[in-house]
Amino acid sequence: MKRHLHTTNALRTLLWAAGAVALLALCYALISSDGAAQAQQAPATPTPPVAQDGGGVGGASGGLAKPTGLTGAGALGSVRLDWNDAAGAAEYEVQQWDGHIDPPDWRALPFTSNHAFDVRFSGSSAVVSGLTNGVGYAHRVRSKNGGSHSAWTAYLTTIAGISPSVPTNLTGVSANESVRLDWNDAANAAAYEVQQWDGHIDPPDWRTLPFTSNRAFTISFNGSSAVVGGLKNGISYAHSVRSKTGALESLWTDYATTSALAPTATPTPTHTPTATHTPTSTSTPTPTPTPRDESNATPTPPRIGTPTPTPTITPTATPTPTITPTPTITPSPKQPSISASLSNPLAGQQSTLRSNKPADNAHHGDIVESHYQRCAEAHYNSGTHCSYWIGSHRNSWGGQRNWDDDGGPSENYANPITYYYRVWVRYASTIARHVWVPSSNAVKVVWHPANSTATPTPTATATPTATPTPPID
Repeated sequence: MKRHLHTTNALRTLLWAAGAVALLALCYALISSDGAAQAQQAPATPTPPVAQDGGGVGGASGGLAKPTGLTGAGALGSVRLDWNDAAGAAEYEVQQWDGHIDPPDWRALPFTSNHAFDVRFSGSSAVVSGLTNGVGYAHRVRSKNGGSHSAWTAYLTTIAGISPSVPTNLTGVSANESVRLDWNDAANAAAYEVQQWDGHIDPPDWRTLPFTSNRAFTISFNGSSAVVGGLKNGISYAHSVRSKTGALESLWTDYATTSALAPTATPTPTHTPTATHTPTSTSTPTPTPTPRDESNATPTPPRIGTPTPTPTITPTATPTPTITPTPTITPSPKQPSISASLSNPLAGQQSTLRSNKPADNAHHGDIVESHYQRCAEAHYNSGTHCSYWIGSHRNSWGGQRNWDDDGGPSENYANPITYYYRVWVRYASTIARHVWVPSSNAVKVVWHPANSTATPTPTATATPTATPTPPID
């Protein structure tokens, strides 16, 4: 009987183990089949169009010349293609890259894929329609005459649509730890983008919201308005807006500076004390003698002719006047000046920019940080901000600061380019509040191409037409 039980238990164990193995195999098979299904359902990665210049399938036949000078211009829902006439061409053919077929490939227009794409020819130009605004499309062209055709041109990518206009009338409204930005709707805009000036990076620059710097800054859009959060109350922030449609973008607006609103403190009610009544002086009455036990006490002789006590009058105290101290007025930080060694340098030369520390720093301490700023003439004359920083120092200013500037890629200039230079400083007393002090003047430097015959001359100091307000924080 025991042996029979042992055999039965062993058989059960074997059957259980076999079932577990089968279950694991089934699970593995299901997981593998699910992964294979996901791999089959994954969309094919579109291969970007490769420039083909004839040869192989689609190469030239019959000696026709291919078109040259292919250009494209975006329009609403379409692009216009233009090219130079090819010798011997009777007509032209346009292909568009189709990334929605498997595998992606070139297809002759018109055709239907994810959209119905059409083409209309007019001599050596064509308008391709059915496109999505803000999306780039690749096209190539070849010439044809009967059964002969040329090689394909190199492809050209053009973005469909019209660039949206710049938003206007940007305003800001303060709120607790946030600001609300509003602007007028821009034509052809599908979305908007907001940048905030970040003074906590080196060099300071504009950054697209949301981002994290000294704190996490957030943004939420609602049509042509946005709320920027994560701000510090009592601090001013600068913002700029632009409109977007796909890959098409407008220029940035001029910036608007708005302070996050500090919450209004609830006033504590002032208690008005009740006036204390000063009692009228009362004569001190003659005390009634209390009988004493004369058995052991030393007798006190009576005072002869004791007068009646005169009532004591308590005089009213004269209040001591409170003297209000004269407030100490701290003068504003002094502005440095700036000069340049050359006003008409050539490409490859350098104009040395110099600035001197103001003599009076008694109230604000030394200059502990400085930036040189280069401003294009158009921005300088219009009084808008210039955010291109060409040098910085973050240490104590002993006396004079020098920077060298070559004007950027001067060798590529076709015509002279004018820049204005200014220096911004922060004093020891103002750096904690992120207050920048501009130089009292700006210098004008005109950069000439390398092949110019201009003679480098020393620069003259220019008086700025408008002093920009530096972004704070």
